[in-house]
Amino acid sequence: EEVKKGEPLASGLGESGHFPPLLVQIVSIGEQTGKLDELLLNAADTFDDEADAAISRFIAILPAVLILLLAVVIGFIIVATLLPILMMGFGTGLF
Repeated sequence: EEVKKGEPLASGLGESGHFPPLLVQIVSIGEQTGKLDELLLNAADTFDDEADAAISRFIAILPAVLILLLAVVIGFIIVATLLPILMMGFGTGLF
């Protein structure tokens, strides 16, 4: 809507609140220098690299989280299995 009124693209992006401040600044600088296409390509590469890094971190952490979750489930099964046996032992005076 702002662009239709003749406002710069950066102001419309900034007011929408849906775009990162870095992107809004890049668009503003691109509009001022006349190199919006080059700066947007560089920004796309940067955001793509950041997304790849975030995915890599997630993939690196995922096995540890799954192992921990599996350990909790196995621990619960062990406790659920042994607790009745121990309670029977306490009830008969064996312990």
